[in-house]
Amino acid sequence: MENVLEWLDERAQRTPDAVACADATNRCTFAELHGAVRSIARSVARQWAPGSIVAFYAEKSVDVLAGMLGAARAGCCYSVLDVRQPAARLHAMLDVLQPCAVVSDAAFYDHAAQMLDGTPYEVCDIASLRAGGQGDANADELLEQVQPGRGDALYVNFTSGSTGVPKGVAVSHGSVIDFISYFVDVFGITARDRIANQAPFDFDVSVKDIYGGLATGASVHLIPREYFSVPVQLMDYLCERQVTVCTWAVSAMCFVTTLGGFEYRTPDTVRLVVFSGEVMPPKHLRKWQAALPDATFANVYGPTEVTCNCTYWIVPAGFDGDVLPVGRPFAHAQVMLLDEQDALVTEPGEQGQICVGGSGVALGYVHDPVRTSESFTVNPVDGTGRIYRTGDLGFWNEAGELMFLGRADHQIKHMGQRIELGEIEHVAQELAGVSRAICLYDDARKRIRLFYTGEVAKDDLVAFLKDKLPSYMVPNKTVQLDQMPLNKNGKVDRSALAQLR
Repeated sequence: MENVLEWLDERAQRTPDAVACADATNRCTFAELHGAVRSIARSVARQWAPGSIVAFYAEKSVDVLAGMLGAARAGCCYSVLDVRQPAARLHAMLDVLQPCAVVSDAAFYDHAAQMLDGTPYEVCDIASLRAGGQGDANADELLEQVQPGRGDALYVNFTSGSTGVPKGVAVSHGSVIDFISYFVDVFGITARDRIANQAPFDFDVSVKDIYGGLATGASVHLIPREYFSVPVQLMDYLCERQVTVCTWAVSAMCFVTTLGGFEYRTPDTVRLVVFSGEVMPPKHLRKWQAALPDATFANVYGPTEVTCNCTYWIVPAGFDGDVLPVGRPFAHAQVMLLDEQDALVTEPGEQGQICVGGSGVALGYVHDPVRTSESFTVNPVDGTGRIYRTGDLGFWNEAGELMFLGRADHQIKHMGQRIELGEIEHVAQELAGVSRAICLYDDARKRIRLFYTGEVAKDDLVAFLKDKLPSYMVPNKTVQLDQMPLNKNGKVDRSALAQLR
């Protein structure tokens, strides 16, 4: 298999009338999606060269999905941009991408045109691209000449950069094909499933939804972003769509339990919940398990640079532990721990940096060879193949499962002691009445700061921490919040927390 569009071709032939994708107001079958993709691809192929990057500025929708796949069918690479980000950051991302065009829809076209006025970036309308490519036999011949291969870039997703410049991670068709093939097999996703898409299209959690649906024939239901502020709408959507699979960020799951979503309505058709992005607080997981006792729950791990995920751990029935492993590697991934001298760490309990090899490793950072060479290196253990150095710390437990410790840059030295901030967070969340806890280190003032949500009084939490932690690990300042600030991907926004005083 050479490219992800082969999945769509197959589905359009085998199950043309089955629902491929639906948003809040629109839906399309596999045959309809296939037709829309080819129409858009004809327009793209006529105007821009294979290998070009096409940026999308719009909220997720059926039409935007067709646009993304249409760009890919024309041999181009797509990148979806968050419509809520400031203009300055949007311009910085476009400067990284250097796209041939920015594609928008009716809802955001005027906004995009206004923000990009005076820039070299052309703004195009998805509907016009689709209309302009209908019934063009000459363009069909052109499409046959630009078939993307396994090694060609499919999409670019952005991650934050330590230098303040966002990094665009380019991922190939082959990486997505290999990961999705194992992902749907491990979790038994089939054409009978209805996948509830939580993540925006610029977040790689959505890759599992989009291509899991194409690979298996499952229908993908796009949950509007605003529903994750209104639990009644969210739970109604899940129930009315009779969804069976949720591949969600941890913060989205915590939103449901914190605001009492299950007390209103339970989507009892859900059979599989796969979560990622952050450490899952066990108390929130147990609420989901209690609401969906027959469902399978799985913890998956992996940064954007390794194509979604490289490890998984299926939560055993009746699990009541305090720490969840991130598990074992998917079959396409090589996961290892390396010490500071790049020696392999194999002893249970011994800490190392998580490094990942295999076919899921991304192509690198777009137009940034320096940072690519720093993070994507030759495997130092055997001198062959590429690995990605995640910057995450972990260890193997006695069962041979990978345990996640936290970011290497979340490890601090305070009062002469090395401290993992994640340990403080974990202890704080053990106290009844604490729903979430996030710990930061103010290096300039040499102070540990803890932010938490929940009804427990601050003095009670501080007393609890003093009882559980050595004195040098007790936060210098503890702040109670009504809710955690979230970034565009639904993760806790640590940068926003750092600005709070």
